[in-house]
Amino acid sequence: MKLIDIHKMPTFKLACVFEADEYTCSFEPSNTCLEFAYVSEGRLEVTKGKERYIAEKDDIMCAVRDVKTTVRASEFHSHHVVAVDTLWEFSEKSVSAFHIPYVLKRCEETEEIKRLIDDFIYSSYLYENSPGRTAELFLRILCKIDVACRKNETSYQPKYSLVAEKAKSYIQKNINKPITQKMVADHLGVSPSYLCSVFKKSEGMSLIRYVNIHKLTDIKNLLEKKSAPMYKVAEMYGYTDANYVSSLYKKLFGRNITSVPESKNGKTNGKYN
Repeated sequence: MKLIDIHKMPTFKLACVFEADEYTCSFEPSNTCLEFAYVSEGRLEVTKGKERYIAEKDDIMCAVRDVKTTVRASEFHSHHVVAVDTLWEFSEKSVSAFHIPYVLKRCEETEEIKRLIDDFIYSSYLYENSPGRTAELFLRILCKIDVACRKNETSYQPKYSLVAEKAKSYIQKNINKPITQKMVADHLGVSPSYLCSVFKKSEGMSLIRYVNIHKLTDIKNLLEKKSAPMYKVAEMYGYTDANYVSSLYKKLFGRNITSVPESKNGKTNGKYN
């Protein structure tokens, strides 16, 4: 979650629907562009520095590129994306600044945000040649995201965000070890039930699901890069049963851990600049 102020009227940059069987794209840090997208099919993994976020169907992704960001998908997905050139900076003024999460999980407000994004895409000819229309619609999207964050108070109050961020930091530092919710809670000095509640409100998933997704993603990547037995790679991340790892991966990702995407061709629908 970030608080940002806008210092320049947004102007049209990009509006499209992107589909691909496999996708990887990296972005350098920049405070002159803002991009919003929603996932219409499949799922995307967003890596910002050492942090990972999962965007699933109907979730909203907010590209606040304060650090190098990589977005990837290892199977078919589709996302609708709009972007503007502008100038923004982080702010500590919670009253005037916009609350912008990296991933806004599906909620009551996301349906309206999706509609506004599609208005931008499918009427892009109007906005590309009209700075006023572009600014008005993009700021409406920004305001809707801000409202969604403010309605869920625990998603932006510092004390809750801090607990979730500290938990994720502990998980990243100990990703190669067995991790339980109690271990993380004891490290942070909070109760397991409290940690469970605030982590799910902040990240949109349970802490153990978050741990497993990150461990299994690393295992999958290692298996693709080096020829090593699955049980050896699983042991590197604290798992003692390779069959359990395979079963858990299929449950979480909907495919076998050893599967390979059939195609790397991408399709676009809309406009890229």
